Order: sequence, then C-alpha cells, then structure tokens
Amino acid sequence: MSPRILTLVSLGATLACGPAVSLPGSGDNSTGGDVPPGGSTSPSDTSSVPPNPTSPPNPDPPPQTSTDPYDPTTGGSDGSGSSGGCGFLCESTGNTTPDCDTFLQDCPEGEKCTPWANDGGNSWNARRCTPVVDDPDGTGEPCTVEGSATSGLDSCELGSMCWDVDTETKTGTCTPLCTGSPQAPSCSDPDRWCSMSGDGPLALCLPTCDPLESSCPQGQGCYPLDSLFLCAPDASGKAGGPFEACQFTNACDPGVVCVPGESTVACDEPSCCSPYCDLQAPDCPDTMVCFPWYEEGTLPPGGNPNVGYCTDPDWDGG
Repeated sequence: MSPRILTLVSLGATLACGPAVSLPGSGDNSTGGDVPPGGSTSPSDTSSVPPNPTSPPNPDPPPQTSTDPYDPTTGGSDGSGSSGGCGFLCESTGNTTPDCDTFLQDCPEGEKCTPWANDGGNSWNARRCTPVVDDPDGTGEPCTVEGSATSGLDSCELGSMCWDVDTETKTGTCTPLCTGSPQAPSCSDPDRWCSMSGDGPLALCLPTCDPLESSCPQGQGCYPLDSLFLCAPDASGKAGGPFEACQFTNACDPGVVCVPGESTVACDEPSCCSPYCDLQAPDCPDTMVCFPWYEEGTLPPGGNPNVGYCTDPDWDGG
C-alpha cells in the first residue's frame, strides 16, 4: 500500500482508546440541532456517559509530528504502526493564527480558505487562501494536491479539501469542510458529521458508518468517536490485527476496534484491537463472547443496537 497522510483531526490528548471516545467540539449536522445517523444527542458535551466500558484505559496520546514514524522526506514509514501523517489525532504545531476562516470562506473571489502546514511539516497547523482551479473536483471525487499533501493547494472546489492523500500519487478524495461556525458547526449531508480539531485548523465533514458493514472507502475503517462511528484512514500499518496492541483509535485494522486490554486475555497490553461482532449473530474466536457496545439507554439516533466487540466471558465492561 502506498503511504498516505493520515491525520484526521487535532483533538489533543482527549482521545482514549476504547469503546467510548469524547469528541470535543463536534457539532450536530444542522443548525436546528437535528442528529444525523449515528450522531450524538449531546455532541458538545464532553462529559457524556461512555457506552462501555465505563472506565476505559488512557493510553499515551497519539503520536505527534516529531515522534511519528512517518518520514516526510521520503513519504515512507518505518513499519512501526503508522503509514503516514501523525496517526489519528495531531496537536497543532507552530503558528495557528489563521489568515482566513474556513467557515466563512472569506477569501477573495476565485480563492478558497483551506488548512495547510505553514512550517512545511505533515500536520495542518494554519489556514490560508489558495486559488480555486478551473473546473474543480467536487465532493467525493478524486483530487490531486500540488507539492506536499499539506500544502493547501489542491483541485477541490470551494468549501472542500483533498483528504486521505496518497503521498506517492498525490491523489485523494475531495471532502467537505464544516459550515456554520466553530460554536455551531454543521454539515449539509446528513450522513456526514463535523469533526473539529479543537484549536487547530481542521473542521471536516466525515462520513458516518456502521462498523458491522463495509461501507467505508478502501484504505479506511469505521472508527468510534464518542457515540459516533466515522470513516477514517487506517493508520495501523503493519500492526493493528486482532489482539494486537493499539495506542489510538485508528491504529487497528478495519473490522477490529481499540478496546481495553483487560477485556481479553489474548492481549497483554493496556489497549488492544478486538473484532467487532454482531449481537444477533456473534462470531467470536474460541470461547470469547460478543459484548454490547452500547449500554442501555445510550444508543444514538440511527445507531446499530447489534454492534458489539469480542471479549472474555467474564468481562463486565470495566
């Protein structure tokens, strides 16, 4: 697989691997407060009750630009678990003072406001106005970048950016930026959810998904954020298989999820990848059982009540 820039959103160190992940700054997908399929009923409430377990582990924060195995000079990886970018979550680096507003799109005519890396690195840390190309690519269409994947120069239309970029071919997919405002972000597509980057520049409308269905694009998996499941790049590299260690949400292969290590004796690590399973038709290895993802009363609108993950029989959710 070609290396990819895999940064998703800069939420700092708030992400803990496990079935429940707080998503600070996430907004509902309409100014009227409607919740999209798989959405949270309290998207801005970072103290919401996690589905389960009730006390997930708190592993090390996701790798930052300075410590990620991705080598921006070669576009490669050292094979230690990340194949590009800075994994799933990245702290902003350098100057984060925006030159424009991606919500307002306040650039001159013929230009668009887009995130970029003003330090030449592989983490978006600022915003700037860039030209909109003639006959731009639309949402969901293939796109190309000029220079690095974080240059902010791409072939996408106004209000979108080239996302999940292959660093060898410099191609990705046009993904819409959030609209509304940082205080009330929104997405025009009800099947997308606004994932914001805290104080960072990224505010992307990412597709919601069902972890029991293979609905995400190739090279991506269905990963949990708060009560949501969103399609995000698979950053597992050569690791991330069932019952292997994980440090952040998309450090597991598609079809498996980062959960507390104590939920299974098959992995002796603080957090481990375990297969999703269907409560109505469980198919877990050996003597393992399918444990419900959602506690009673926590199923979000549009969520799949049959989602579970494989655990030891004596696991009680922590």
